[in-house]
Amino acid sequence: MLSWLRTISVIALCIAPPAMACSMGPIRSESGALDYARQSYDLAALVVDAEVETPMTLGDDWKPGLLPAARVKILRVLKPGGPGIVEGSTIAVAYLDSCSIAFTRVGQRVRVLLDGGGMIFVADSGLNGAAIWDAKLGALFDREIDRLASVPRPPGLAPLGAE
Repeated sequence: MLSWLRTISVIALCIAPPAMACSMGPIRSESGALDYARQSYDLAALVVDAEVETPMTLGDDWKPGLLPAARVKILRVLKPGGPGIVEGSTIAVAYLDSCSIAFTRVGQRVRVLLDGGGMIFVADSGLNGAAIWDAKLGALFDREIDRLASVPRPPGLAPLGAE
């Protein structure tokens, strides 16, 4: 397990920062939420339904020098992001900064837009609806992501837009 985390830490140093910053201004209109969803989907390197198998270690349990990363199992690939990423495979999702989404609960199931590639990805909050602060517009963002993926959101998947 420790060697897996070390490998992830080294790889993370080579990842470019996410394409969308989480400090963007709030989206306040339906047309803005739809445009934001389309832009996010286009920028995402990978879009999947996934389940957390090994959560990130954050807070008091985090050890200096280690990159917090979750191991997630791919339930469905909605926008392919490279060879070997298929249903049933696992990928690492890292917590690089305060704009990253933390997956801290085993069994958490999400539809998520990811940045990065290769062996490690990042769930940037900017790609996943962080600029939407209104629950109604957040639901609209999520429905547009579902439409773009051409797959209805299965029951039990946590929404990431406007949580």
